[in-house]
Amino acid sequence: MAIRTILFDADGVLFNNEEGITKGVQFALRYFNVYVTDLASLRQYIGPPLLQSFQEFQGFTEENAKKAVEYYRRYFREKGVYQVELYEGVPEMLKALREAGYQIAVASSKPKLFVRTILRDHGILPLFDKIIAADMKGTLVEKADVIAEALRQTETPPAEALMIGDRKYDAAGAAANGMPFAAALYGFGSPEEFDPYPCVCRMNHPADITAYLTKQ
Repeated sequence: MAIRTILFDADGVLFNNEEGITKGVQFALRYFNVYVTDLASLRQYIGPPLLQSFQEFQGFTEENAKKAVEYYRRYFREKGVYQVELYEGVPEMLKALREAGYQIAVASSKPKLFVRTILRDHGILPLFDKIIAADMKGTLVEKADVIAEALRQTETPPAEALMIGDRKYDAAGAAANGMPFAAALYGFGSPEEFDPYPCVCRMNHPADITAYLTKQ
């Protein structure tokens, strides 16, 4: 079947918000007397749900991990949401896909409020048909669940949708839903992390997304 709906992860695919995320995590960790000066060491927090990450990477209890997420969101709401840059070529890529007739949606584990704010501030929110993302209550954070909800809201069978992501969590979520996946290698992941998962295409620039789909 032909692809008619494109699902985009947000972080590492549409925009680079490494600064906002790592500084937000740094801010949150200070409340637990964990002081990190090397922001690059916090890149591992980009991708997976934060609640899971604080438990896995810091050994926090679930209760403390929830508090850390609250501190992180306090920073991100006030500062991090503005420490973001669109990847070069993203607006042009989205416009080309819309002109080609594709349905376009975001499928992100980031809170919907933050996603919408970033897309709005960078002038590309109107290019999306749907924004499917987590809420502040901690629901819809697992990537497989986000993708399943995106397929439901866009009324798209898995075989007719393509998930584009930059981390293994995106690839695993797509596989769990039985849909094709394309890796955005210009994001935060490494090429090797996609090896265990089916991948129809590996892209080094947003323009490669357009080139791949126009060949379909």
